[in-house]
Amino acid sequence: PGEPLRQAESAMDEDIAGHSDAIHDLSYDFYGRRLATVSSDRRVTVWERQPDAAWQPVSSWSAHDQAVLRLDWAHPEFSSGLLATCSLDRKAILWREDHANRTAWQPVATLVDAREEVRSVRFAPRHLGLLLATAAADGYVRVYEAADPADLHQWPLMDEFRGGKAVTAVEWNPSPMDSKELLVAAEGDSAARVWRYNGEQRLWTVSAVLQGHSAAVVDVAWAANPGRPFHLLATAAADQ
Repeated sequence: PGEPLRQAESAMDEDIAGHSDAIHDLSYDFYGRRLATVSSDRRVTVWERQPDAAWQPVSSWSAHDQAVLRLDWAHPEFSSGLLATCSLDRKAILWREDHANRTAWQPVATLVDAREEVRSVRFAPRHLGLLLATAAADGYVRVYEAADPADLHQWPLMDEFRGGKAVTAVEWNPSPMDSKELLVAAEGDSAARVWRYNGEQRLWTVSAVLQGHSAAVVDVAWAANPGRPFHLLATAAADQ
């Protein structure tokens, strides 16, 4: 009975190194077989788990002009290899894996509406379609939608709203039973806010304020909801 646990502990002890500067974010793909990392070295690296349980870099490329801060994988229903990254260079970029050469990733769209660095990118849950939310230091949350999920080169800006002085993190409500909602954290704000989309008025409004910190909230998470009668949301702040 203890063998799976020992295997998990062994995997947790493994170090992987492939960047020349600080790593800012990492994310598994939907199946947990690949891991992507981003760094101040301006690069994205994709790792693959090998049969011997070791993680090997299978692709690495220079992605932005400045430090890469966050990344996210799209649901495989839309593409088996689609990543979004964001950076201090004020851009969010969509990358698609070249299926003829799985070590190559190509930029398919560059989003340049932000006037300051883009600090977070999050794909929407699949029931909402192929949407991407970005959070920027100019204070705005922006929502883009793929005009043609089979093409992926066109991502028009669908909505934007001011989420605070400088937005630091954004996360979607993953539940298919609820309205379109985003959890947002902003610099200088000790509370996170839930924003809900009103389809009739075509605008985003605050539906809940999550308080309890004495310093700015820097990250947020919204747990999947497999039938619970309530939501689980988490916030992290500089108050430790």
